Amino acid sequence: MRISVIGLGRMGKGIAKNLARRGHEVRGYDVSQDAVMASGVMPCGLADCFKADYVVLALPTGKEVLDVLGRAPATQAVIVDTTTQSLSELKAVLEAARGLRYLTCRVERGPREAEEGRLILYVGGPRELYEQARGFLSELGEPLYVGTHEQATALKLVSTSLLVANVVALAEAAEILKRFGLDPDEAVALLSKGGAASAQLSARMPAMLKGQFPVGFSVGQADVVLGQTLELARELGVDVLPLFHKVREILRSARASQVGLNDISELVLYVKSLNVQN
Repeated sequence: MRISVIGLGRMGKGIAKNLARRGHEVRGYDVSQDAVMASGVMPCGLADCFKADYVVLALPTGKEVLDVLGRAPATQAVIVDTTTQSLSELKAVLEAARGLRYLTCRVERGPREAEEGRLILYVGGPRELYEQARGFLSELGEPLYVGTHEQATALKLVSTSLLVANVVALAEAAEILKRFGLDPDEAVALLSKGGAASAQLSARMPAMLKGQFPVGFSVGQADVVLGQTLELARELGVDVLPLFHKVREILRSARASQVGLNDISELVLYVKSLNVQN
């Protein structure tokens, strides 16, 4: 298949490398030439990217998606949009995507899983188009058809907000555990046997306890997604969400302290700094 990836940041680069490894003809576009070179795929101009079977969008926000779609030529390519967006951004994007074969494809997991083809994909859009594209989507990871574009977007925002809230709690728990001198791997294994078990306990608690932080989902990105979730809630008439508001307050304070530039597991450093001050 001929595949183009537009946006070669952390996730886009991983997606492009995964598809190239599978033997596809993969081309990429990014405003940063350094990002294009780092991806290892053949560069292409923006218009030429749409001369493909599939075009994957892995852009920072809906604003960049609108810019790309506004410059897109007529195409029969299936556009798979993995960009995390708010509902207000999505509304504008769907208007710009009229006449295009467009699927919302909100992704879970990080750059490493993107490169390994192990993403979780919340897919929204026409069921018939999803069925046609399911074989391709399966090469990115595990596609899960949700329903409408809006439903897939809402599910992604809620999922990521729960992830972030979990990590904030884990950062506080890690500061307690480190003071007992427990072996990090043993502590995580024991906690996984009880009610504390979670994907983030397994994925991020070891890094927190060992101080070996990955490059993945930054505090800044988490702050953006949580803001989008709160916007969604307001549109639905859910105005009082004290926990999510408190978590966002913590994220913004950590971000102001330059903590979490690489990954939200670094929040344990923020918790440590608060306890040193006290």
